[in-house]
Amino acid sequence: MTEWATIVERAIKECREREQRIRTARKQLERLLELLPEVEQRPFALLSKLDELLEKLSDTLPQQPLQELQELRKWVNQYAVCGMLAVHGCVGFV
Repeated sequence: MTEWATIVERAIKECREREQRIRTARKQLERLLELLPEVEQRPFALLSKLDELLEKLSDTLPQQPLQELQELRKWVNQYAVCGMLAVHGCVGFV
């Protein structure tokens, strides 16, 4: 019987760890949401946060939200590159 109790305890521990990872992921996504309006002024801060999130959440999030975050990262990266080119007077190349 103690063998079964150990198995159940291990499953409970795994559930708690997953819950903690999901809670952390939610908080990080909420912070990302707060940064989105600042994309024009701080695209590289957003890129940094996205890179951090993608690395941490790759094994936590389901595939579709993960792919959507990767698409968001591509868009922010393009936005940052275009902004840098414009700052340096290279608007014609965008």
